[in-house]
Amino acid sequence: MKLVLDANVLISAYFWRGNPHTVFNRIIDGLDSLFITDEIVDEIGCVIRKPRFHATIEQINGFMAGVLELGQKIAVSPHDRVIGVCRDPDDEKYIECAVTGKVDYIISGDRDLLDIKRYNDVRIISAREYLDIVTQYKKGTI
Repeated sequence: MKLVLDANVLISAYFWRGNPHTVFNRIIDGLDSLFITDEIVDEIGCVIRKPRFHATIEQINGFMAGVLELGQKIAVSPHDRVIGVCRDPDDEKYIECAVTGKVDYIISGDRDLLDIKRYNDVRIISAREYLDIVTQYKKGTI
């Protein structure tokens, strides 16, 4: 599947075990593809540097290098820009990336995105919901 993961999901995947970590491992294993833009990379870099994460420079650099290596960086076309879709305009970069990359899912824990549920052909769901979908798919129940 083609995915966009928001910054908090990516950072949760790095620091903690759990659903975001499992989703990210699917990307590492080549089961899913991660799509990113410069704006998303910038936000990830800002968030991981927050004091609450206590991340060292080595951790930050390693994490960012991993995201850049695994992610397929795309440029959002002016045609795919969105305005007023999300309560938090800063989150619209994820929708723009998803539309431009023709991804299947945006994986987020952010209510401002999750409440949208779908934008065009892109579903916006939590990491848990995504893992439920791929589990059902493997079992042949979808």
